Order: sequence, then C-alpha cells, then structure tokens
Amino acid sequence: MARFKALFESQILPSVYHENSTPQLLNQGIKFFTAKIVEKAALDTNSTKDQETYHNALQKHLGDDLCLYEGYYAVNKVHVYQVQGNTLPRDCDRVEIWKLEEKQSDVNLATEALFDVVTQQDLEQIVYVSNDTDIAASMIKVREYNKIRVIQGWSQVRIGLVIPTKPATDPDDEETRRANKTLSELADWTVKHITKEWLEKSQLPHKVPNGRRPATIPTSWHPESEMFALVMEELGKVHSLSESWQWLATTKPNIDGLIDLTLVTPLDALRTTEGAIGVYDHAKAYVKYKINKQTNLG
Repeated sequence: MARFKALFESQILPSVYHENSTPQLLNQGIKFFTAKIVEKAALDTNSTKDQETYHNALQKHLGDDLCLYEGYYAVNKVHVYQVQGNTLPRDCDRVEIWKLEEKQSDVNLATEALFDVVTQQDLEQIVYVSNDTDIAASMIKVREYNKIRVIQGWSQVRIGLVIPTKPATDPDDEETRRANKTLSELADWTVKHITKEWLEKSQLPHKVPNGRRPATIPTSWHPESEMFALVMEELGKVHSLSESWQWLATTKPNIDGLIDLTLVTPLDALRTTEGAIGVYDHAKAYVKYKINKQTNLG
C-alpha cells in the first residue's frame, strides 16, 4: 500500500468545504503542531534530516498561510507492568522501557485555538485535525466563548473536526481509529476519516523551490520508495542529482515496449507500482542509450 507523508492542505481541508462556498483562509490560518524527532530514538538515521526538509518545504510552499509550532519529545526510562497472559497488571513483573512522549503540542493547540477565538473578529470557523481527547477542553471553551462573541457583536465560531485516519475496512486493523465520540459531540460537523483519494491529491510537489537548494521529497517518503531509489540509482550513472530530477520532471518520447510517458511525467507515473516499474524500465533503456552513445563517440 502506498504511504503518504509529504502532504499539504490542498485537499485534506478543502475536501470538507460546503458546495458552492468560497472559503477564505486567515493569515497563518493553518497551524501545524509537531515536535522534532529525537535522533537517538529515531527508527531511521535520516529521520531528523527528512523531517527538517519536510517542514522547510511546507513553509516555503504555503508561505503566510502556515504557522508551524514545534514542541519536543521527552525520552525517559520508566518501569511498567509486563503483559503476562491474563494476569492482572498489579501481579505482573515490572520491566524497564524507554518512554517517548510528545510535549507541548496539545497545550499549544488548545492555547492557539482559544487565542484566535478571543482576538479574531472575522473568524467564522475552527477546524481541528485530531482524534486526541486532550483537545476536548479547548473545544468546550470555544463553545462557551461564543456567547461573549455574540454580546460583542461578533459571529459565532463553528467547530469542525477532521479525524486523521483511514476508512474502516477492517474493524481489527490497529491502524484504523474510530472517531472520538466526545470530540464529535462537541463539533458542529465531523469528517470521520481521510480517503486515499484526498491523500493522493494532497501530495507536495517532489521538488519545492527553496533558494539555491530546493527541497526534494526524501526517497524513503516516496509512495514507491524502493523503485524510486532504483530509478535514481540508475539515472545517477549518467546524470548529476539535479539532472536526474530534470529527467523525471519531463515527458518522454513514445518507445515501443515501454510504458507511455508522452502525456505523464515519470514523477507522476512513479506514484503507482505499475507506473514505477515502467519508469524504471524507461530509465534503464535511457541510461543504456547514453552510455552506448558516449562509448561510440569515444
């Protein structure tokens, strides 16, 4: 299954717009609450660099529409009860583990939501993208402050809730989370999952202009990461990194026996397994042609 990491807001939030509406985003209207990855606890040695690249790309791509708030991860040794069959936790052995806990994100989110409701007269709607019960208190206070906004002559703020999880196709799937009932009851409307189609349409460009060094999607984040790495390795035999990206971003002439890339770029074709295999075949044929040409000239 394809993974989606390099996302921006073009479909995730507009997908909940009412038909025939013309929504407007306030300055820094998208607030992204996150925390820097702790290198010593990261699953991949490139995780910290990849996250930094992603955040820079987001900020460059969205400009004044985005405000990024960074918390931090606390990494501590703690003692917990070990699961031992059906034995009650109090009767189980205690073992030492590493506990990773994200700090400040929930507090920052709640604070910013309330601050906007109190200070933004033109604010009409707040959309929470979360399924964490900790934001319930913030939603309750927004509802309570609506009474004061009415007294001030301001419009009430509607509360939207988007649950960042995939559609429930298998009730036993651990990656599928149901919409938090408490949060849904506090919201004026709820989107209970994010579809694969929305995710596909919400991918950042593979390359985002960022001064002299554009931000490029990390190889491991690509939907077809293994094939993508093979394509880049193949192109690297005859091209620099920037030249390889240029090759990926342009359509190709029709060649018998190869996938049709006359109307779609290799980058776009690389989003599917079938397309990625076809692009790899194209790249191998291209590299072979370039090497033979150089050999003949030599």
